[in-house]
Amino acid sequence: MERLKKDIIKEMEEKSRENLNRGIDIAVTILKHEFPFITGWDYKNDPETYRSSIYLVLNADMNLASEFYNSPIRNVYKHADAKTAYPFSALEISTELNEEEKYELFKVIQKSLVEIYDEIPSELRHEFESYASEKKEPKELYIEGFIFEKPKENINESESSNDKVSLAKSLIQQLFYEVSFIEQSTYNDRPLLTVYFDSDDTAANIESVFTHEICDTIKDYTSGEIKCNPSWGPKMRTLRNNPDILIDAILLEYDDEGNVLNENKLDEIERNLEVINLILSEISWDGLCEIWVEYNEDDKEYEIRSKSMKRHFDHDEIAEELGYLENTLRSMGIRHYIFAPWYIEECEDEVEFLNENWFKVPSSDYNSLEKIINLTMKEKYGWWKDIKINTLNYIDWNSQVQIEAELTVDEEWGANQWRESYPISKFPGNEGWEDEYGYSRRVSLGDITDSTYAYVIRHDLEEIFKYTLNIESYNTSFINVYLIFE
Repeated sequence: MERLKKDIIKEMEEKSRENLNRGIDIAVTILKHEFPFITGWDYKNDPETYRSSIYLVLNADMNLASEFYNSPIRNVYKHADAKTAYPFSALEISTELNEEEKYELFKVIQKSLVEIYDEIPSELRHEFESYASEKKEPKELYIEGFIFEKPKENINESESSNDKVSLAKSLIQQLFYEVSFIEQSTYNDRPLLTVYFDSDDTAANIESVFTHEICDTIKDYTSGEIKCNPSWGPKMRTLRNNPDILIDAILLEYDDEGNVLNENKLDEIERNLEVINLILSEISWDGLCEIWVEYNEDDKEYEIRSKSMKRHFDHDEIAEELGYLENTLRSMGIRHYIFAPWYIEECEDEVEFLNENWFKVPSSDYNSLEKIINLTMKEKYGWWKDIKINTLNYIDWNSQVQIEAELTVDEEWGANQWRESYPISKFPGNEGWEDEYGYSRRVSLGDITDSTYAYVIRHDLEEIFKYTLNIESYNTSFINVYLIFE
């Protein structure tokens, strides 16, 4: 009997949860008619986490959002899934709006969702008992962010064959974990991609099956804009339908010691350079002249440099693009170093990068420097408590100080700054947060200070460095200055 009661209670609870989910389903479905780019929803966390509110993440279609806001998709978002604060963050329009304008546009969606949910029958709503009215009222729904799937590629006929080949290679590398490497050549006057892969499948036709699977996937992801055929067989069959590329999948073979028998591949460095260059082709900001990668044999890392007609510390767009680059390379496990963009007046201007023109401030100097910084900054900023320096470098050729540190600040000040920067997000404190690219991270100084405030703080630090380290710094860069809230 006791087990039966538990089963009945469990079934009732599950049915109740289904009804409550159905209420949000109905609200989001109605919302779709007003904002057709919305495709679904999910809870940000357990709906019982907060007494009177629920946080949702809305799923959305990037192409439909582009049509709705009449704005093209930004290059950095074209080939990957994205999580953003606003439905237009992945579009060019986001670079033209200030934070207040962005929030006002977003608030229209938020308000509409709340109004719709209020009209849902009470038995289908999450509710709480109001202290003021002592009545059941619907919980407030808050949109925490938007999740976009990678948009379907839309390639114009005017785009070159090289663009299609590069995109095809990128799709293969991203979508097929079995692929070890790809070689490019020409066959029957068409680009040929030879795809080397690993598989435990012992079927005799595994290479043929995998070749067709690659071609079908490329066709689906590009809506048929890239035509692909297997490379084997008579020329008439290989070139049927006038393909853009040919594919030949080769199963890697190994000897008893694990060495590849049929390997004829680029070495790891060259493959990483190829991948990084592909990623760099998506990096763009107004004023960017050139961005490239070089391999530093001594440090065993990939150095990324750029020339820009705009200074990086004056423009949030540059920080956002380089932040995306940083997160992407870090997630791929590629050891790298991204140099601050070299400022030039004209793109034709030459620059000279010298690795020797930088030095690392000895850690033995940190203690005395920390005392001076804390004494000076505490007097000026009531929220400043204590700084612990992890790394401090000085780059001579652009007079830049790069600082990695942990900064303890007043928790109330941090919460207020957070709310000003992210009005729809809960202050994460020392637990950290998930950024728009889906990466878990601690709160940094740059997260909660705007460019004007950050400039003032940098200027104060530059004055300290000038008199304590006897260096001229015109470009202090906060690299991983994480905050501890007390």
